[in-house]
Parts: sequence; C-alpha cells; structure tokens
Amino acid sequence: MAERKIVCLDPGHGPGCVNGSPDGSYREYEFAWDMGQRVRRLLEARGVKVVMTKTESEYPSLTTRANVSNRAGADLFLSLHSNATGAKGWSVTRGLIVYTSMAGASAGRNIAANCVIKRMREAGVVVQGSGLQHNKSYTVLAKTNAPAMIVEYGFHTNAEDVRLLKSDAHRDKLATATARGVCDYLGVEWETGSGLDADVDALASAGIITSPDYWKAGNYSAANVQALIRAMAGHIMKGA
Repeated sequence: MAERKIVCLDPGHGPGCVNGSPDGSYREYEFAWDMGQRVRRLLEARGVKVVMTKTESEYPSLTTRANVSNRAGADLFLSLHSNATGAKGWSVTRGLIVYTSMAGASAGRNIAANCVIKRMREAGVVVQGSGLQHNKSYTVLAKTNAPAMIVEYGFHTNAEDVRLLKSDAHRDKLATATARGVCDYLGVEWETGSGLDADVDALASAGIITSPDYWKAGNYSAANVQALIRAMAGHIMKGA
C-alpha cells in the first residue's frame, strides 16, 4: 500500500491583519482561510493528509508555521495569500504569482510550483509572466524542510483581481487548480472513481448547484444538503 502523502497548508496572516483592497471590501486573511478550507477538502477527498498551520482565529509567527510543517514531515508546503503593489489606491498590476526560495529546474519546490502554475493556466486564471518567482528571504520558504511555495492568487490592489478573488466560483476554480497541481506533483490520482464528479458536473450544468468543487470534495453540512434537495425539487417542478 502506497504511503499516504502529507501536505501542509498555511493560510496567510490572521485576524487583525489589515491587508486588503483599497475600498475595504476584501481582506487577505479571510480569503486565505477560505482558500485553505477549499483546497483541504479537495485534497482530503483524494486521500491526502492535510495539516493546517493555524486555526481560523490564530495568527502564528512565520517560524511557527514552518515548524508545523517540519514536525508533520510534510511532502509539500503551501502558503496561501493575495498580493499587493505597496502603493496606495488601485493599481494596474495583477495576476497570480508563485514564489519559491531559489531557482533550479530540478528542485522539488520548483517542479511543484510549475505543476500548480500549469493547472492555473489551463483553468484560464491570469498568471503574471512565467508565474514563478524566487525569494529566499521569506521565512516560510527558508525554514521549511519540505518543498515549499507561496501562492499569491492575485493582487488585492487591482480592482479586477479583487472582483474575482471575492467570487465564490472563482475561488472554486483557484482551489481546484491548486489541488490538481499538488496531486500532479505528488503522483496522487485526481479521479476517485466513484462517479461523483460526473454527477456533480451534471447538476452544475443544469444550474442546480453553483459550487461544484464543494460537492466533489464530499464534506457536506446538513444545511447545504437540505439546500441541494430544495434546489433539485425546484428544478424538477419547473420542468414538470
């Protein structure tokens, strides 16, 4: 039996972080936490063990985050963020960027990062340049034993990126591309073989559900199951 892969997810920042859009409609730490949960569900549905560096209410240090990954013996570390230009007000700079500590085409960190970037391009996500940049001064990259990356999903200082980053459907797209890239790198099969994905896609095509990746992950709340039943009943009644 193959050894279960371990991924450490690090939702960036935490409560009280002021990073966000100039109009105040978007907060980076809220987005990062939500993305972490979406990616987690998708990976766990495919048998990957996911370790989180924090809870929703915590704001641990960067070294603490790296240590969580190291203690878990993670096979891959991903820190989830959105980007900023540093200037006040809105900027024209936009697009996804993935950071690793150093260059090197054969290094695991860069192979993993390029797997994620490839899936992002396939999904139609705007990627800045090659999508891959390096910075060895970032603590979570320098102090993590596992291949590590920081995923900046867009710029919260760009109005179009913010519109997308606030979109539930776009978050699903980003989460799926992230999880698929991770699975590509780890050699984990994406299709579960249950036929669930095809059924979910059929419901999405019919307009019954709007967040297919949530349903494909298989981790449902009772309230959402009830909402799905009502939506299906309404669809049937409309067609009757």
